[in-house]
Amino acid sequence: MNALKLLLLTLFMIIPISNGSGGGDKSSSSIEGLWITTEETSSRFLSGTQKILLRIHTDSNKKWTVRGVFLWNGDYQSEWKLVNMHYDTISHRITILDEDSDTLKCIMDAKNDRLIGAVYLQSKTKNSLNFLRASNNLESRLFHPRLPDIHGNIYCGYNNPEQLDDGIETTSILSNLMMA
Repeated sequence: MNALKLLLLTLFMIIPISNGSGGGDKSSSSIEGLWITTEETSSRFLSGTQKILLRIHTDSNKKWTVRGVFLWNGDYQSEWKLVNMHYDTISHRITILDEDSDTLKCIMDAKNDRLIGAVYLQSKTKNSLNFLRASNNLESRLFHPRLPDIHGNIYCGYNNPEQLDDGIETTSILSNLMMA
């Protein structure tokens, strides 16, 4: 009888821990949001600085999703094609795989609100890469370049190019479509 009680007690302790594979528990929500590389781990060049911005959240199925972009001097440079993310809610470890099979591994430092880690390249090179929380206004600027109006409509305007006195003839985009 004591063995059965011990088995049931063990099962009740294991079920809540293993149930946190997606998002939704308190510890997992702390990694959701925007993260930007720290000054110390951003790539610096003579002509500027390259940073990385991550957007981490859970989708409607409680599955982790992540998007990444490279920033050059604070402006969008290119997308980092990330294909898979795993978050271990017990150890607070994050593993993100990109389309080139490079791996970003981080651990959540909740006390300092940081992600501490490194990217492991296929060439077995390891580069430190730490992240701080980023301002939410970056999300709208980088992930949603055209924001919908209050009715959910997105407008995109077009103006004919200005004809300058530089020898280059300009015309409307519509005239080029009609000729095709």
